[in-house]
Amino acid sequence: MDFTIPEEYRALKRVARRFVEEECKPLEEEIERNNDIPKELMLKLAKKSVDIGIYALDQPEEYGGGGQGLLCRVIVAEAFGSTIDAFGFLFSGGDSMIARYGNDEQKEKYLRPLCNGEMFVAIGMTEPDAGSDVANIQTTAERDGDNFVINGNKRFTTWADVSDIIKVWTVTDKVKRAKGGITCFLVETDTPGFSVSNIQETMGNRGMHQCEETFENCTVPSQSMLGNEGEGLTIFGKSYAEGRGRHGGRAIGTAEMLLEMCRDYANIRVQFGKPIGERQFIQGMIADMAIDIYATRMLTYNFAWKYDQGMDVRHDSSMVKVFFSEMLCRVADSAMQIHGGVGYTTEFPIERIYRDVRLRRIAGGTNEIQRYIIARNILRKNIPVGEISEYA
Repeated sequence: MDFTIPEEYRALKRVARRFVEEECKPLEEEIERNNDIPKELMLKLAKKSVDIGIYALDQPEEYGGGGQGLLCRVIVAEAFGSTIDAFGFLFSGGDSMIARYGNDEQKEKYLRPLCNGEMFVAIGMTEPDAGSDVANIQTTAERDGDNFVINGNKRFTTWADVSDIIKVWTVTDKVKRAKGGITCFLVETDTPGFSVSNIQETMGNRGMHQCEETFENCTVPSQSMLGNEGEGLTIFGKSYAEGRGRHGGRAIGTAEMLLEMCRDYANIRVQFGKPIGERQFIQGMIADMAIDIYATRMLTYNFAWKYDQGMDVRHDSSMVKVFFSEMLCRVADSAMQIHGGVGYTTEFPIERIYRDVRLRRIAGGTNEIQRYIIARNILRKNIPVGEISEYA
């Protein structure tokens, strides 16, 4: 196995780092203070990142994407880990579900502007009674001639208020439900019957509006269906796993930034006549942070490589999600402890990061659900545990 990182990937990461330093970091305090990123600013920054070649890296070239694999995107995502989560989320670009399951008309209408930073898409899955249990969604889409009429409510949809399209998962067959009765639709946000009913206040991730939406007799053409009727959960499961690689890359970047801050602080902070970096208990925390980051990088890179080889990585994605999210919480907690009282102040970004990263263990399927999936695969499949990720 060759662990060499292509120079092209390293070069793109350097470009992304400069972009983060010059374009993103100067805006962090304002976004944190106002809890808002104006759409005009989002479009402006997206266009700049398109121009320098770091947007929609793993999307099809024929629709304006970079044509790279997931591993490249993971490595570049590390650069965005050193800024607020809103920017890391924003600069994904494109849409893997549309790229994989959309028809030619949908790709031309939506994927091309998504890859060019001219349009944004949101994911409408979570509901008041359906979080990690995605099969329990209650939003319905009933056929009416050549159209479908959507009724229901969604919540925790990031940036539904500024997105142009929302991928909405609905029940189209109440009998089949999870076994072929759930369908995804691409709903344009100016469609009559759709509205953002509330924006949730959250303890972290400022600027990333978590929206509640209402669908009231929202009528969409059957051509807006993503994939075939009843394929909604299949589309979600096979495509959502890929996103965890990008999130893992950002987690690595954030943890590395925290480790560098701890290294620098431990070398200059003097207590009882010595820099605290000479104290064994501080050295132990720094060593554990470095080990955590290294392990997460190897796990995430291997996951991305397998994805690029066309392997089924759904089982692996659950392990990656649990590991990177808990690693990041451990590292943020250690960084807070090493910095002591000043780390708890708003003069340092640690308190903000500490609030932001806590969501990682909840969003994208709780870690408890991921552990259930991992254990289920091991317990129910009569194959060697060391090989299970190849068959899951």
